[in-house]
Amino acid sequence: KLRAQKDQMVGSMLESMIAYSLSRESEFTDETYIEQMVKVARDNGYQFKPILKAFIQHEKFTYK
Repeated sequence: KLRAQKDQMVGSMLESMIAYSLSRESEFTDETYIEQMVKVARDNGYQFKPILKAFIQHEKFTYK
């Protein structure tokens, strides 16, 4: 069942990463950012390293 919901799992993980790294809960303004990161995950076979790299290189994270 979880394999069929990979995008939702990655989205939830990213919401947690946003909350931890930016010291705030994810907001509706983060939805586009999360969708971009889910696409990165999908394009890279849901491997963690490309997701993390894209996450920390995004302007939302670099201009905290």
